[in-house]
Amino acid sequence: MLYEKERGFPLIKFTFHFLSEYLRILSGNGSVVLNQYGYSSAAQTTFLEVDFGNANNITVQVYLSHYYSHFKLQYGILKQGIQSGQ
Repeated sequence: MLYEKERGFPLIKFTFHFLSEYLRILSGNGSVVLNQYGYSSAAQTTFLEVDFGNANNITVQVYLSHYYSHFKLQYGILKQGIQSGQ
């Protein structure tokens, strides 16, 4: 069960070798949080705070078309936002 203010904290690493490849992350209410397209010559790392909203999920869409392209996702869930930590 998720609490109302819970948020996901994905750490994402990716490398894209074609312009057609993409990564899209949507919050629980369907808003686009990250929309990354195209070629990246080096691995990129992104850390996000994503609100679950009234849903019990976050949507991650990835399209890879080259065997050297990769995507890695690690995540955590907090009852309140990261700013609540001391």
